[in-house]
Amino acid sequence: MSAATTKPKRRTQAERIAQSEHKILHAAVTLIALKGPTDWTLAEVGKNAGYTGGLVSHRFGSKNGLLLAVTDRIVELFVEKNLTQIVGGKSSSKLLISFFDLYIQQLKEGSDLFIAYHRLMAESQSTLPQLRPAFEKINIRLRAAFEAAIVEGQTDGSLRPDLNPEFEAYSFAALFRGLTNLWLTGPRDLDIDRYAKYECKHLLARLAHN
Repeated sequence: MSAATTKPKRRTQAERIAQSEHKILHAAVTLIALKGPTDWTLAEVGKNAGYTGGLVSHRFGSKNGLLLAVTDRIVELFVEKNLTQIVGGKSSSKLLISFFDLYIQQLKEGSDLFIAYHRLMAESQSTLPQLRPAFEKINIRLRAAFEAAIVEGQTDGSLRPDLNPEFEAYSFAALFRGLTNLWLTGPRDLDIDRYAKYECKHLLARLAHN
């Protein structure tokens, strides 16, 4: 049989389920970014994903089940996209600066994933406390990564020995949280690129061992 007449391999049931769940989660992220964490229905998600609301309910059980699944997936993607940038191959100061640059880029792009992440995180502090554990975990992982980078810099002598790595990690995480809130709530009168250069310069001056 020639290559032109070869029938495409049929997907397994597991592959079909994985694809449908991927499309449903993607549709949910888009709606959350557009309308907020709760102002949508399973039927809307299904329609945007190309399925029925019944299938969404079958896969995730309820709106709350879908919210939990979306939050877990967003956190996974955030870790994959960000924490992989601050491991190995760079000096401690450059690792921190590269993360800051990456975060500024995401802030400017304002992707559905980024907006949905922060909308869900904000809501986890009020009307959706069931989502809080996922964000507590990502906060712990972020601070641990920052702290490890600072300790490594103190060990190799590139960062000041009198720094408190735990406190510096909290400060670094707080910088991103505060900047995001300012950016998302507007008005966007901040020259974000100029600010990034300014902040990086002063961050290095404060942390570096002269």
